Amino acid sequence: MVDALILAEYGIVIPEQDIFYSDEDIAYDPDFDEVKWSEEPLKMDWEEKMQLSEEIEKGKNNKKEEEISFKVNISDKEVRQWVNENVTIQHAKRAE
Repeated sequence: MVDALILAEYGIVIPEQDIFYSDEDIAYDPDFDEVKWSEEPLKMDWEEKMQLSEEIEKGKNNKKEEEISFKVNISDKEVRQWVNENVTIQHAKRAE
């Protein structure tokens, strides 16, 4: 499930029916499970909201993008054709 969420952040959406998990696999996390949640909205004025927004944007701009490379060999001609038509590949050579 976590893998599907991480992939979704990068534009790779896994259909819900293809996501399998077991409640037994969910680990206890004190940083999450011990939090007392409230449904009250944050009380911030517009200046505080603008400052928070700027800090978030600044944090995003400071992150370096990591390049990940991998090679996929597809022996089936029909599958290779489908991949070429339906999968966006950046900075790479198409399957031949």
